Amino acid sequence: MLVAPAPPQPPAGVTEEYRRGLSHAYDSPETVQHALDDVLTAAPLPEAVRTAAVRDCLTGAETRREWPLRGIAQDITCAVRDIEVPVTVPAAENDAVEPPDVLREYLLPHIQHATLTTVPAAGHLLPAEAAGAVATVLADFLAHLQR
Repeated sequence: MLVAPAPPQPPAGVTEEYRRGLSHAYDSPETVQHALDDVLTAAPLPEAVRTAAVRDCLTGAETRREWPLRGIAQDITCAVRDIEVPVTVPAAENDAVEPPDVLREYLLPHIQHATLTTVPAAGHLLPAEAAGAVATVLADFLAHLQR
């Protein structure tokens, strides 16, 4: 299962300037809350989950900058094409970061046995917003594999 994956090849808009700006999304409680409210979620998170998300996003300066500064710019297309096992991708209907249509067009063609299931009314933080729906997608996928 790939939850909230990025396309294996970075989009053209992922410039060095974009990456530098993105690397500051987790600099302070205020920037994290902005990212949570305006980018990463489609609905308010439960307060305990939100508090944990803010805390976790502020932990480890090097760790929280690795993805925006380096990881997001890596082209892993060859590695993704080597995936030979069935894969399911739960995609959040309201994901502003990696919408289902982007994953369908730019990720699925590279994975031979991949399927995508759209989870309604959720954003990029799919497990935090719709844990039950993610569990259902996984259970359905496992049941399909057992047939």
